[in-house]
Amino acid sequence: MKISDLFVLVCIFAGLATLEVSAAEHSSIGEMHPPVIAKLGQSKAVVLFLKNNFNDEGNGFFVGAEVFYMALTANKPVLKYVWRVRAEQIISVFFYDWKSESRLGRSMYVLTKSRLSNSAFEGASYSTMEFSLVEEQGELKIMFFPKDLQEPALQNCLEGADLLDSKKKVCQYKNSEAVKSYFRSLR
Repeated sequence: MKISDLFVLVCIFAGLATLEVSAAEHSSIGEMHPPVIAKLGQSKAVVLFLKNNFNDEGNGFFVGAEVFYMALTANKPVLKYVWRVRAEQIISVFFYDWKSESRLGRSMYVLTKSRLSNSAFEGASYSTMEFSLVEEQGELKIMFFPKDLQEPALQNCLEGADLLDSKKKVCQYKNSEAVKSYFRSLR
């Protein structure tokens, strides 16, 4: 990597950091989760989770974060878009190596949490998103396939008060170890 390329990256990150300081009611971009290093074989990439309070395509939906990555093995760094995260908070980013006959490979998982408050429920919803890691021509690529079904047990796992039944719900999958344990049970 050239010094000029490194300088550009530093300027970009410094600019993003100052954007986060701006007024919260204005549309802005900042960091939702610290960057992580994804590894597959000899290839590495920096993964960025940029907080975004812009409305999605004018539909009024809060996006939450946009996921980007930059391969560290590339001669010239290029920031590549992966997908969006619709949540208020990313509470964990972790990796899991699948080693079963039906499934092989390494994936990155993003565990999210959002507050949920309505006439039927008061509490939080936890969800896990899978991002595939693929090595092509010595470069790591991070991909999300929106049409692939995410694991149902790990989607909208509720914790809080069910106001209709007057019962307390406890989510079993609200940290990375619990999710990894669930994956091991699928083998």
